Amino acid sequence: MSQLKTFELELRKKSLGSALSIIGFIVIYLLMILFTISLTLGLGYAALSLMILKLNYITVILAISVGAMGLVILKYLFSFINREKVEEKTVEIEITESEQAKFFALLREITSKVGTRMPKKVFITPDVNASVQFNSNFWSLFWPSRKNLKIGWGLVNGVNATELKFILAHEFGHFSQGSMVLGSYTYQVNQVLGALLFGQHQQNEKEGISSLISIAENIGKGIVEIMESTLRHIFKIVNQKYLSLSRQMEFHADAVAGSIYGPEGQRYSLIRSHFIQSCIDLCLGFYNSGKGNLREPANVYLNQRQVQKFLIAENGLNHIQGWAIIKSEHENDEIKSRLQFYEDWSSHPTEKERVESLNRFFRAEDFPSPEFEPATQLFENTIEIETQLCDAWLPTLQYDLGAKDKITEDFFAENFEGYYRQRRYHAVYNDYYDFWEPRELPVEDELLSNNQEQPAFESLFTNERRWETLKLLGLEQDLSVLQSIASKNFEVRRFKYQDKNYKALHVGEIAQPLKNEIEDLAEKAVLHDKAIFHYFYREALNRNQEKNYLEHLKAWRSSRIYLSENELHFAAEYIDRLSFTQEETPFETIRKNFKELEAHDKKLRIALKADLLDENLSSLLSAEGKKLLEDFLNSNAIYFEGKKYDDEKLSLLIGSLQVYLQLILPEKESLAKSELLRFQTSFIDPSKLKLAQEERKKNSPALASP
Repeated sequence: MSQLKTFELELRKKSLGSALSIIGFIVIYLLMILFTISLTLGLGYAALSLMILKLNYITVILAISVGAMGLVILKYLFSFINREKVEEKTVEIEITESEQAKFFALLREITSKVGTRMPKKVFITPDVNASVQFNSNFWSLFWPSRKNLKIGWGLVNGVNATELKFILAHEFGHFSQGSMVLGSYTYQVNQVLGALLFGQHQQNEKEGISSLISIAENIGKGIVEIMESTLRHIFKIVNQKYLSLSRQMEFHADAVAGSIYGPEGQRYSLIRSHFIQSCIDLCLGFYNSGKGNLREPANVYLNQRQVQKFLIAENGLNHIQGWAIIKSEHENDEIKSRLQFYEDWSSHPTEKERVESLNRFFRAEDFPSPEFEPATQLFENTIEIETQLCDAWLPTLQYDLGAKDKITEDFFAENFEGYYRQRRYHAVYNDYYDFWEPRELPVEDELLSNNQEQPAFESLFTNERRWETLKLLGLEQDLSVLQSIASKNFEVRRFKYQDKNYKALHVGEIAQPLKNEIEDLAEKAVLHDKAIFHYFYREALNRNQEKNYLEHLKAWRSSRIYLSENELHFAAEYIDRLSFTQEETPFETIRKNFKELEAHDKKLRIALKADLLDENLSSLLSAEGKKLLEDFLNSNAIYFEGKKYDDEKLSLLIGSLQVYLQLILPEKESLAKSELLRFQTSFIDPSKLKLAQEERKKNSPALASP
């Protein structure tokens, strides 16, 4: 395997860098402890010598002060010992060789080819993932434990046999990497550094304390601050080195798998993983909306398979024997950054980098043809596995599973299509609204007063318009990152911007021209969106549908949290203006504030009454959520009486506002936007609608959940 030598050499270099950073931490940490002990003993010896020469109040306090200073530093350096460990709860089912003989035979075949040991345990998880894990505890630093294999059933359910074999060989490629033990060391180092850098080290103030002891403690705190600064730098180096190693470990594990099964096992499955996750997300979204929320799903993975078939047919995706071939996202159809960082904080290379890496070393024609049977056929009792996973996993997602009837395969098929189409914008919009939210929605007066020339429909949703909005979003992200660098919330020494090298000190050279470019693009976007709304309003006028059009537009506008650049939705403004209840406020000011908010309260109650009657909106709420809103509506609006707040009513108000803003309003906006866009298509020539659908099927990129 000559092609692996390149990866192994690079892997050794990265492993050495990671190991040296860990050793550097251990050495510096031990030196800090020795320094503290030596300082305490040295100053303590001097203080005791003074006490022997002359025993009095000052020398006794001096000795205590030295001890206090040493204790402050030592307490800090050993603060990680009593830190509570937060256990992550995961859903997983262990499978054994006696239960899954066929699958374990495959594991033995792959481990033999890779040249590594069988996993200690094998677990099935509900997600779209595969990973190698082992217990990272103190003793594993000296006696490395055997690794466990975790394979997500969502992934198994969306790949064929060859693709799963490649994925497993990739994971066993990690098994064979001695550098994995550095992950355990890095984990333990992070546990120590996390406690030292992000723990609570404040000292309680003591009344009547001697000024001499207080000074000594402050000196100790000053030394601790210097140590923290040093350790923060080490924390960055240790993690950066390990993340760089992790990236190389991924390339190496790919090469191990590619040398056995060739590049085809990775090429489509890697990019398809996003499609697989989208299918599961669509299932979960269906359960949690409309009719779906009234019933308990019998089997998520059965529904996942239904959605996969539906999306292939609906979007005209190319496929081989039912396995979708998802194209990489179009070159211009993604939010791009002009920034590049030398300090790479990504632990995994991109799909594109991994595919290109494999294609450099392996040719598909040198390996056997792929096997297209479902990967699930490598397991026995699959329905039992899926049932166990659903029973354990769905309750953790907080779905209301108290309903009596389970969703049948036929029920899902009959109702899912309508759910999907309601949330999928027509192809005629050329995916413009899939990622873009117009910054301003016009009011009726603006539409009535517009006398501009009617634009041609063909100019409204061009690729160029879509790319300009993507460019705007990318530049806004870049500006946000640059502002974080300027404020030192994101620490980097140097970076590249449009392939030119810059130091962090020179952020200002880029930020202002970037702001100007963003303002120019944002202004163009606003003007273009207005042109779109004016076009469809004119079309509505020609069909005597202007009142309906204005109603749809008003519904979308009134459901947005940000109505315009300077105007908030009344509910967002209401909760914002309630901040005085969390502050010390004079009684008269409290009464005045609530008086001014009476109109907001009335609007909220009217809106919630209507929303609870709307099946689409009320179905979003759990039983507890509905009760909260009903209790609020049954209470009066007196939140402050006499000289104190009514805490129960105030709690109902704030809780209701949060439910409204976080659950109800986003759904109202989504529905209003969909309804308007659907209504607009009735004004478009049917031949254009049909042509757009055909073009979408011909050019479908990787799908995302609508």
